[in-house]
Amino acid sequence: MKTVRRKIALTALGAVLIAIIFFCFSKSVYSQGRSGLDVSDRESMDESEDEYIEQVAELMKEYGCEYSGITMTKVFEADGSRSYQVLIHHRNLSFLSEKEMQELEKRLTEFSLPFGDAKFTYGFSCPS
Repeated sequence: MKTVRRKIALTALGAVLIAIIFFCFSKSVYSQGRSGLDVSDRESMDESEDEYIEQVAELMKEYGCEYSGITMTKVFEADGSRSYQVLIHHRNLSFLSEKEMQELEKRLTEFSLPFGDAKFTYGFSCPS
């Protein structure tokens, strides 16, 4: 009698675990499908974003900010539009004049042209 109860308990536990796994998997597939992008579009976008970050790193070297911390956060809106927030961290940014900072932001904006109508915002921090 004990072995029958044990088998029933293990079977029930297995069924519950399978249901939980299925639920988690179906939710992840659902959220990825809502973005409206197929796999090749996402891969292409990821490559473009990686190239953009590399371009920003090269530009920061020109401004004496080699090894800058560069963080790019992307947001996909329900209407299909995208926005990016680019944060750049480097101690030497505190030595740039206002004019140099404006020029830097302008050059960063030029790098974002291949992204089409995506909105870019920039932030700079100068940790001490």
